[in-house]
Amino acid sequence: MCFSVELEKDLSRLALRFSAEIEQLGFEKLLLDHQRDPGRFKVAGSDNRIFPQVFAPVIIEKAGKRIITPMRYRLRPAGSLEEVPAKFNLYNARKDSLQERKSWKQLLGKSHGIFPFKSFFEWVKDAEGKSQLINFFPKEREVMWAPCLYDSWSGPKLVGN
Repeated sequence: MCFSVELEKDLSRLALRFSAEIEQLGFEKLLLDHQRDPGRFKVAGSDNRIFPQVFAPVIIEKAGKRIITPMRYRLRPAGSLEEVPAKFNLYNARKDSLQERKSWKQLLGKSHGIFPFKSFFEWVKDAEGKSQLINFFPKEREVMWAPCLYDSWSGPKLVGN
């Protein structure tokens, strides 16, 4: 998708816009985990921008309802014993690889969600070949969204959980 994203952090606004319920316990747990281990449980800063490895609100369907829940902007497949090395792109699924790459193929048609955001940033080369960071945002809509695939991974519990 892009280099980074600016989030809409007002969960009530997202809930209204997407007719969804907020999974409050999930966001409360994320904040506690972030306080205990900010390197592992990263959240957006004051600029509301996220990069791979940072948690963000995602809308999924659970028990027939739309739910806003925190998810990390990078896939960690359910059965992986260790974090997949960063050299493997597990945060941008390309259309041409959805049915070919093992990481995406097993989720396609099963674990879909919507990732809402306000704008996205991309490095673009100008006419002279120099890279510039460009911010893309909609003129007519407040929130954009992108389809996403997700998996559920759980690891060892942190002390105090």
